[in-house]
Amino acid sequence: MAAGKAKGKAKAAPPPAVRLEHLLQETAFPDEVLDGANQYHCPRCDRKVDARKSTLLAKLPPYLHVTVERYHYDLAKGERRKLNRSVSFPRRLELRLRAPPLPRAENQAHVETAIPVVYECI
Repeated sequence: MAAGKAKGKAKAAPPPAVRLEHLLQETAFPDEVLDGANQYHCPRCDRKVDARKSTLLAKLPPYLHVTVERYHYDLAKGERRKLNRSVSFPRRLELRLRAPPLPRAENQAHVETAIPVVYECI
């Protein structure tokens, strides 16, 4: 056997790194669907209705402390699993804050504003 070569199969390439921006934008505050046994009680209708609950931040803090969890709970398998993907951290992090929708007239389309916020990563 040649020096430096391992026995058996070649090791698979590691999965590509996940970008921190993606993790924050896509997973920090996921929308929650309220349906079935978890329906929202509408005070105006005085009954339970299907709804979507979302979190919108009015502003971001001057300092952002990020902790990346390396484990998640797999509901399908009923077990805790380790995440093996690396996370890339940029030197400058630009986030777009989802602001509440602007008031609209009946004939106008719904528009969400996106306010950019830049952090220097240290």
